[in-house]
Amino acid sequence: MLEKDVVDKLRIALKVAGIVYVRRNHGSMYSAGRPDLEILHLGHFTAVEAKRSEKELQSNVTPLQWKEIEAIQAAGGDAYAATIRGGRGKYNILIRTSQKVVAPVELDLVAWAMTIARAPGQMRVIDYIRRGQSNEQ
Repeated sequence: MLEKDVVDKLRIALKVAGIVYVRRNHGSMYSAGRPDLEILHLGHFTAVEAKRSEKELQSNVTPLQWKEIEAIQAAGGDAYAATIRGGRGKYNILIRTSQKVVAPVELDLVAWAMTIARAPGQMRVIDYIRRGQSNEQ
């Protein structure tokens, strides 16, 4: 699957969830390190660095991309690297929230999009992931 295909599937899921503002950043020398998708919904910012495969999710997130992800998280937004797994209408999203987290968290793609579209005060995707990681330790 191409990175463009991953981004397209993410955008479709977000549109189905009712999220209106989704910006696609195209790689250029002026946007190096910026995540591929920027999502703004109900005053909350989420950024996603899309990768073509699980292998790329593990090894091809650059230090500059991690720096951007960490800066967005420090500013109160959600940011992570992600890819898609599945087919025939059933897709899951695999998410890595930092360089330190090696094993990605896997969520149903539609559930992921609906979590981003949540009402204020409800659990965010990052909260869900952090809760799961603390239960594993």
